[in-house]
Amino acid sequence: MRTKLSTLLITGILLVLVSCTSSKEEACCENKVTSNIDYVDPYIGGMGHLLHPTRPNVQLPNQMIRMHPMRTDFLDDQISFFPLSIISHRKGELFGILPGQENREHRTWQDGQMYDHDLEIVRPNYYSTYLIDADIKTEFTPGSKSGFFRFTFPENGNRILKLQINHEGKWDIISNNSVSGEEQFFGMKAFVYGEFSQDSKASLGEQTRIDKKRKTSRQEPGSWFEFPENGNQVIDFKYAISFISVEQAKANLNKEITAWDFDELK
Repeated sequence: MRTKLSTLLITGILLVLVSCTSSKEEACCENKVTSNIDYVDPYIGGMGHLLHPTRPNVQLPNQMIRMHPMRTDFLDDQISFFPLSIISHRKGELFGILPGQENREHRTWQDGQMYDHDLEIVRPNYYSTYLIDADIKTEFTPGSKSGFFRFTFPENGNRILKLQINHEGKWDIISNNSVSGEEQFFGMKAFVYGEFSQDSKASLGEQTRIDKKRKTSRQEPGSWFEFPENGNQVIDFKYAISFISVEQAKANLNKEITAWDFDELK
């Protein structure tokens, strides 16, 4: 009797040990690529009921480049643009970019692009969303003074990127794959220099900015970059910002992002 009980007991202990070991091995395999960043939720504390909501910034610790998709609030189902950086909470944005498939006169550029929170990934060092109507995947990862956008367009259709100024300023088209901009805000100036991974047909113009909340509108400078339909579906845009000059912004970009490798910066 004791022998049977001992055998059963030993067998049970061995099964528990095997089970625990397997669970630990599985957990180890599943979690071997995770880090503390994977447990950070930028949305926590960001949905204000009475006051202005905070935004889920994608930003390296204490660095200059901060990005969050521009929308009225958490319930807004359209993204109006992706800023290249944020001045400060409730103080506005610096420059902006938005992908699309429509020509310049289409209202998409005024109304924004439809998205879904369930298709959005927000981490301190990475952002991704899917623009439903345009069928475009947008990704972003920040540097210290630079940023890297990746836009994956559908196989067929136009491939257009729009850059905008949010205050007073201007754009300068340097070449068919590079651009610079200047923006004035609160008595200061910001400068940006950016490059595209493909050549484009570039043009300058203006767009009407509509503020749904304040029910106002104004004209603002914009630049449109149209890429060949037979080119690569993935269009990268890397840029850097300076508060000194365009030349300094270009130097910041060359120092931080030397190659067209989104995953390396991510």
